[in-house]
Amino acid sequence: MRQAKEADFEVDSMDDEEVFGPVFLRLGFAEAIERELLTDYQVAVVDFISNGDLGSESVFGPA
Repeated sequence: MRQAKEADFEVDSMDDEEVFGPVFLRLGFAEAIERELLTDYQVAVVDFISNGDLGSESVFGPA
């Protein structure tokens, strides 16, 4: 998370107990697999940039 903040990336997290309240139930990944509660999934990360943010060096590399 520290590196993401230093790079000015937007990071979403539900760690803020003041906003989301206390943890109701904690279920580890291994136990969820054991209990057959997980299915295959994919995570898609999409980044949109405007033409103003895109210079020719970004696309083609340094001249």
